[in-house]
Amino acid sequence: MRALGIAKSNSWPRVENTGLSQGDALADWLRQLPRPVGVFACNDIRAQQVLNTCRAQGVAVPDDVSVIGVDNDEILCNLSYPSLSSVQPDARGIGSLAAALLEKMMHGEAVSAAKVFVPPRGVVARGSTDGLAIPDRHVVAAVRFIRDHACRGVDVPDVLAQVPLSRSTLERRFQRHLGRSPKEEILRVRIGRVKQLLAAIDYTLAAIARRTGFNSVEHLSALFAQRVGQPPGQFRRSAREVHSPGAPNQNAGSTPLGQPSHPPIRNE
Repeated sequence: MRALGIAKSNSWPRVENTGLSQGDALADWLRQLPRPVGVFACNDIRAQQVLNTCRAQGVAVPDDVSVIGVDNDEILCNLSYPSLSSVQPDARGIGSLAAALLEKMMHGEAVSAAKVFVPPRGVVARGSTDGLAIPDRHVVAAVRFIRDHACRGVDVPDVLAQVPLSRSTLERRFQRHLGRSPKEEILRVRIGRVKQLLAAIDYTLAAIARRTGFNSVEHLSALFAQRVGQPPGQFRRSAREVHSPGAPNQNAGSTPLGQPSHPPIRNE
């Protein structure tokens, strides 16, 4: 943020631990922030409190306030309005390290007191950070529809039903503002979601295909290899090697405790 010249706020409100309720302190704090602004909450529950307060105060999310949480609780994130962007922690890696540490302790081995930093797997972007700096409101509406529904199997005619434009006009405006067609945007969103699922969860390819709007594993695999440059299985292995807890961040003064094994992709 400093390198980009983005200022951060050094103040934050004290909010009681009362579930999803929000108080005047949070509302007052949000009113004092310059806009547009981004709010990074410590977890998804706190982030939803921010979303609820923004809605109650008539603050536009993500246009005026963008919000991101931590934990990627899919039920909470998808039930929020707008849907909540969240950091996806490497729960599997953390669990593997904890198990390895416990095994050492149970065997009476010496255990390092150094802190171990397990990097998160990334950010799952949803509506709460989906700010689009596009001056064409119809293109914005179309892009948001695509990002919310691409993995449900929608196609260009479904997008056209959301805006009062002909197909040729929408195509021209997409090229002008995004440099790609509506169809390309749909595929880009789907492939992005496939990458997230491959890197984070042991879903089969068939399950991933169903969750991302592809009719078959063969179609998903061929398109993924064409656009990403490697087949899904190779991408999964590479992504998990990058996030492997066996090589923790040395800047955190940490030492490796163990290396989890990950099963290969299975086809149903």
